[in-house]
Amino acid sequence: MLSYDRLMQSLQLTLRDLVDGFPGHCALALTDVGTGEYAGIDEEVAMAAASVIKVPVLAALFRAEGQGRLSLEGRVTPGPRQEIEGSGVVRYLSPDIEMTLRDAAILMTIVSDNPAFEMCLDALGGVGPVNEISRELGLANTLLRRRLTEKAPTPDGREFAVTTAADMCRLFAMVARSEVISRAASRDMLGMLRCQQSHNKLARYLAWSELGAPPGDPKRNWIASKDGVNAYHGVRNDAAIVCRDGRLVAVAAFTEFGDHAVTGEHPGDVLLGRIGEAIWDWLGENSASSAR
Repeated sequence: MLSYDRLMQSLQLTLRDLVDGFPGHCALALTDVGTGEYAGIDEEVAMAAASVIKVPVLAALFRAEGQGRLSLEGRVTPGPRQEIEGSGVVRYLSPDIEMTLRDAAILMTIVSDNPAFEMCLDALGGVGPVNEISRELGLANTLLRRRLTEKAPTPDGREFAVTTAADMCRLFAMVARSEVISRAASRDMLGMLRCQQSHNKLARYLAWSELGAPPGDPKRNWIASKDGVNAYHGVRNDAAIVCRDGRLVAVAAFTEFGDHAVTGEHPGDVLLGRIGEAIWDWLGENSASSAR
């Protein structure tokens, strides 16, 4: 029977082989939520955060609600500033549509809605509270520099937001342990992240059902995630809590691969898929060996 340590070592070797075979750059961090065992590759290197930065925005919303500065049940309406390009559905709806701030937060999270992201920043009063919560949570290298409605000096995604794989792995592990803001807030964040509609990165090669669930018992097998894309430098990012047979792993992986537009078979997407597949298989091995 393989010991747990040897299983973790085998996963680290598999991940290293995958990253070494990637023609671009990949930064990766992974931690077992239960044991705290950790693996990392260039995990402290600053990378373009892309839409993964929306998770600290979500945390800032729950912090502001806990402080009584806003209510997630308050009503919001997208204004002209929210007529921006990119992912999401709000810009296709009636311009005077009204929704709760919670609805906007959900859209920002599960379909990476950019207009909803701006609505959330409006409610917070700008980028400041997002960077404050990042500092409070120990995400020392995470910074939201500007809103999507503000012109950046260059198209480099780092002009919008930066983070590290280590920071996002830490944040997702804290969500999994119910350590972000409060137990109730952490569970609410986790519930939103579990409704993620994008499965084409870390979860790319899993056998998803027609109901959008990974293989096995949905109570013991699930994924909570947030991905990000930026065509400049071919950025493909994903951060997730992966649960298989009740064991939790937090992982964050960030890639760059030249100046490439969005494609279905982007090398960064493929690498992230192989990383997620390796983690899923490793969790299965660990569960099987523990049962023997």
